[in-house]
Amino acid sequence: MGEHLKYVKEFISHFSRFPLFSFSSAKLFFSFHGSNEVYAKKFISNMLKDGRLYRITKGYYSFNKSIFVVGLAYKPYYYGLEYALTYHGLWNQQANITVLTTQKVREGVRSAFGINYVLKRIPQRLFFGFRSINVEAKYNVHISDVEKTFLDMVYFDRYIGADTMERLAERMDLQKVSKYAKLYGEDFSEKVASIIKGGRIAMR
Repeated sequence: MGEHLKYVKEFISHFSRFPLFSFSSAKLFFSFHGSNEVYAKKFISNMLKDGRLYRITKGYYSFNKSIFVVGLAYKPYYYGLEYALTYHGLWNQQANITVLTTQKVREGVRSAFGINYVLKRIPQRLFFGFRSINVEAKYNVHISDVEKTFLDMVYFDRYIGADTMERLAERMDLQKVSKYAKLYGEDFSEKVASIIKGGRIAMR
């Protein structure tokens, strides 16, 4: 019992310093302390049951009850689409976090801490146009910039209302939009140019 309590204190002290950690890292911790994978699984399971640890997704855990850590389980990633619109003040509605990742993942709605988030895959060639921001004075996370958010909305065929498009038009650097759009391909670049030039401000 005393050994177990010692592990708990050392485990929390070590891993609470990170936004999240993998089961592989936990195995290394217990291996260093002379315990095996079976013990590591039991230990993690007990911590989850006690509510002292949170499962983010398979093989990833956190002591931090913050939805902002979810993207870190899908590196390389950035937060984008409707969530980025909300973050940049371009959309009046609240949106669940959308994680865009180059990993081969099953797309769709996931949940962590009882909060839904959306997982989408993006091709490696389109993994750009984001910046690092600090949230909750704790975490540095990646979020798409205004121009990339707009292009991803078009690429993923998401609805952009008139009010949102007007705000985007005021904020976007059109030279950056053009530069980014070329990386999506010629047909896509022409589509975006047509949208901007033609004043089509509501798309699906």
